[in-house]
Amino acid sequence: MSSVVFVLLALGLLLLAVVLRPTTPSPTAAPSRCSICWDALADRVDHCGLCTTLCCTPCLRVYLQRKAESPKTTFESLACVGCARPLTKTVLRELLPPRLYATLCKRLAPRDAATCPRRGCDGTLYLEVGRSRWFFQRRAFCSRCLRPACLKCGKAYHCLPTCADRRFEAYCRAHNVQTCPQCYRYIQRSGGCHYMACIKCSHAFCWKCRLPWRFGHTC
Repeated sequence: MSSVVFVLLALGLLLLAVVLRPTTPSPTAAPSRCSICWDALADRVDHCGLCTTLCCTPCLRVYLQRKAESPKTTFESLACVGCARPLTKTVLRELLPPRLYATLCKRLAPRDAATCPRRGCDGTLYLEVGRSRWFFQRRAFCSRCLRPACLKCGKAYHCLPTCADRRFEAYCRAHNVQTCPQCYRYIQRSGGCHYMACIKCSHAFCWKCRLPWRFGHTC
């Protein structure tokens, strides 16, 4: 037998041994864990639809219910435990008890129930963190489609004021209306001293100088 044939035969046997070699089963991957209870995920899981954070459905129900029962809760605070974006009202409606969801909507509707104006999107509008105090004061972002909307008119965001904006600003000047220095929600003062507390964020400030209220405050 020639050396070439011997080498080819040896290579063939080596290749056959590699192919037939039993494979060692890979270790079982660690199960995903709930981001709230940190146990292995149950059969039923939920997520916000905007990130990969997973939670057991019962855990997420209890988490949201406890937050929704707080008198200081806003729709913005009912957020995903992973990405911290506000959950849509569709998700909240599915996870909260019907009576609690209805009570929440009724309590927050006048001041914090803005939804995305775009067709087919039910995301919650939330204020931009670190925005300018004047140019982007009306700009909010949708928690689902992430596109901006105008808080004043509830439509797609527009940089320049509209006729409706100018009429509203004239109304504010004539009826003693200002914005909260912290969350920029509109407040109308009907009388009393200069102390004012925002009904949305509970920020206390002086109506005259707009500085945070302190005990014995004068301006």
